[in-house]
Amino acid sequence: MIKAAKLYFFLIFSVFFMCFFPIKMCKGFVKEIEVNPLW
Repeated sequence: MIKAAKLYFFLIFSVFFMCFFPIKMCKGFVKEIEVNPLW
């Protein structure tokens, strides 16, 4: 039961990390370009 709960938590965490973190990084990257254009 504890093993299954850990596995489930890890799965949710990885999905959250995979979805949320890149979005945050993309937003930060877009903000950087708006502030300091590369061209």
